[in-house]
Amino acid sequence: MTDQRPLHERVLDIAIFAPVGLLRRLRDDLPSLVSSGRREVEERVRVAHWIGEMSVTYGRAELKRRLTSTGAPGVTEVADAEVESPPPFDGYDELPADRLVQVLSNFPVAELALIRVYEQRKRGRRTVLAKIDQLIDS
Repeated sequence: MTDQRPLHERVLDIAIFAPVGLLRRLRDDLPSLVSSGRREVEERVRVAHWIGEMSVTYGRAELKRRLTSTGAPGVTEVADAEVESPPPFDGYDELPADRLVQVLSNFPVAELALIRVYEQRKRGRRTVLAKIDQLIDS
C-alpha cells in the first residue's frame, strides 16, 4: 500500500513529527531506562570486583604454597600477608544454609561458581555446596 499524501506532508512526517515523537517517548521512558541500565552496570561491576578480589586471594594462596614448598628464607612473612576475600553478597555469611539454598537459584552459573569457591573455603556447608553443584550441572 502506497502513501497517497502529498510529498511535503510525507517530508514533514519524517523530518519533524517522527523526531518529536521519538523525543517525547524518550522523555517518558528515560527514568526507567536509566534505572535498568544502572542496575545492570552496577551488577556487572560488583561481580567483576568480586572476581578480581578472589583472583588476588587465590593467587596469593598459590604463591604462598609454591614459595613455602621451595623453603626459601623469609617467605613465610610474605606468604602470610593473605587478604580475606569478601562474601559474594551482603548478608551471605549471616544466612543459614536452608535459606541460602533457596536463594541460590537466582544467580547465574558464573556467580554460582564463585559462590562455591567462597563457601568451600569459608564454611564448607555440604547442603549449600550440593545445591550449587546441582544448579551448575543443570
